[in-house]
Amino acid sequence: MNSTGTLRSVRKDPTIALNNLRALLRHDPSAALSAARQMDPNRETPRGETAFVIGAALHALAREDEAEVALRDALHRNPAHRLAATALAHLLRSQGRYHAAATTVEALLAAAPGDRDFALQAIGFLRDTQQPVEAERIWISTQQASSPNPEAHYLGGEVAMMLGDFAEAIARFDQCLALDPVNPGAIHARAIAAPLAHNDAFAAHLERLALDRARLPIDTRIMLDFAQGKLAMDGDDIATAFLHFDRANSSRHAQMPWDRAQLLSPVRKPGAITSNAQRGEEVVFIIGMPRSGTTLLASRLGQHPDVAERGELPWLGMLDASAIDADVYLRHLHQDDAPRSRYLDKNPLNFRHLDRIAQEFPRARVLHCRRDPRDTAVSCYTQYFAHPDMAWSSSWGDIVDFQRRYRDLIEARPADIAWLDIDYADLVAVPEATLRRATGFLGLDWDDRVLATPARGSIGTASVWQARQPMHTRSLGRWRSSVDHIKPLLDVYGNGPEPLGWTLRSD
Repeated sequence: MNSTGTLRSVRKDPTIALNNLRALLRHDPSAALSAARQMDPNRETPRGETAFVIGAALHALAREDEAEVALRDALHRNPAHRLAATALAHLLRSQGRYHAAATTVEALLAAAPGDRDFALQAIGFLRDTQQPVEAERIWISTQQASSPNPEAHYLGGEVAMMLGDFAEAIARFDQCLALDPVNPGAIHARAIAAPLAHNDAFAAHLERLALDRARLPIDTRIMLDFAQGKLAMDGDDIATAFLHFDRANSSRHAQMPWDRAQLLSPVRKPGAITSNAQRGEEVVFIIGMPRSGTTLLASRLGQHPDVAERGELPWLGMLDASAIDADVYLRHLHQDDAPRSRYLDKNPLNFRHLDRIAQEFPRARVLHCRRDPRDTAVSCYTQYFAHPDMAWSSSWGDIVDFQRRYRDLIEARPADIAWLDIDYADLVAVPEATLRRATGFLGLDWDDRVLATPARGSIGTASVWQARQPMHTRSLGRWRSSVDHIKPLLDVYGNGPEPLGWTLRSD
């Protein structure tokens, strides 16, 4: 039915019209809003339906304050209205109000405790918004009254990983694989949850899968090779490890080739953007090549009582593409928890947006993590990354090209940006002196808590296990153990104490 027909039916039979409102909402929010406002709330089924449509239509029309009022009205009328709760949670998340969004989904689950499908959606939603405590609470409640479900065990494992409970994460991933032996996500997550040993039951599972390798889906084959490569690497069988890593990356490269255009940096145009000259005092970007110590640095600084560590936010790239504005970025950085004086965005690839940082956040500070390019190259090549932004990591040639462009962008950064280099070698060898430099640069008083190994808080990157271990120097010069298998890399950088042709401007 078109919008005109729906409006006519409102006057003739509100009950019939109500059945068409959701369809109308998808095609014409303005018409849906008008129609819903003519409905009689006392005749609706389910309860709260017209308020939901009004709220969803207002949200689609970017009238967010009014939308929130209407959606909350829908939930007041019907606390178990799943669509209203979902719409409100997404609206709140779009505003950076992550804790309010978590409260919304928890309230719905309390009102509709048997809705297991929504519970799984809620766990995934909370995982993605870095709310693992709330996600864990929901996961535990669903397991008490639900039948075995591989997806539930997988999500529960990811949440436990974020919280640093690796033993529980392993148990949940194993339960997932017992129900779904070829689940690619669980294979990968189980492999990185802790060092692997050949007497581990998971190693036996990998061997069984390898026997039937040709029949496995391509995603499972890729994860199997990454997992078997890590198993061999953890056992110091470097030759076997690279047989698997090379095969995994070859398949990955064919599946998702790198688009070099992603690295094009916008040309800085002075005066093109009008910014508040004082904006960004609280903003801290931690950047560098992936696997250069960004997670390690952020996890330590995040323990300072005046610092909020927000993980790897995707928003800066959207700002650079004009999809959002700086105020939206700041809302997602600040969020709705206790206010702090410094907020960390540790997306390492934000080095692509240094011009935008300088223009939009003139008072922001940048901590740049530096590490031997051979170490970061080997670490990236031997790790699976799902995001297309990391497609370059599956080819030695692409890795080198990416590193060269990274170096160019770092050295061409705006001169007026507040900048501090943090060498990975210094961070792990002399952590207190290095972290004192970092906290001083951020304008913070020293606090001994930054030296502790993180036991709490959310860490959601591929380095989650390493970031929760005591600092050590064992990864310095990691590439040396692989010299027989990384010839394309050594052809560029050599195998001396310093990489050939690699210099980075230092202030």
